[in-house]
Amino acid sequence: MSAVCILAPTIATTWPPFRAAVAAAADSMGYAVVARANELRGARSTVSDKHRTRLDIPNIKIAADPLASDLNISVRRDTVTITISRNEHGTAALCVTGAGYDPTVLHTRGEEFAQRIVQQCIYQRLLDEIRARGYVIVQNERDANQSIHLKVHHWEN
Repeated sequence: MSAVCILAPTIATTWPPFRAAVAAAADSMGYAVVARANELRGARSTVSDKHRTRLDIPNIKIAADPLASDLNISVRRDTVTITISRNEHGTAALCVTGAGYDPTVLHTRGEEFAQRIVQQCIYQRLLDEIRARGYVIVQNERDANQSIHLKVHHWEN
């Protein structure tokens, strides 16, 4: 038996699992997590507003986490930096900057990254649920268009 699942729920999460999903999305797209916030501050001041775009990720709600002191994470590839944070409405938001890039290109990069974050959040949630219900992952593949294919099995006693 096989099934195809297309999931687009609103995901409520706390900062640590969300941060892990962002790191996984960054790694899969060739971005590197920026280690120090001060490394980014200098770069931000040199980028004009015409080389910056902002997007919300409406599918992700980040619960206020009193233990998280820094509710943002930045990733960089080439000269493009994406900073992911929790906005005033509690949803995840992106700010994409890149000197010399057209705002349309930055917006497209931001949307692609946002989609990958949502995919990673859903993927982690799905894996947790599969394991919690006693299923075993038999095969886990990602195809050329970045769709994830899982084969799971459950052995009955």
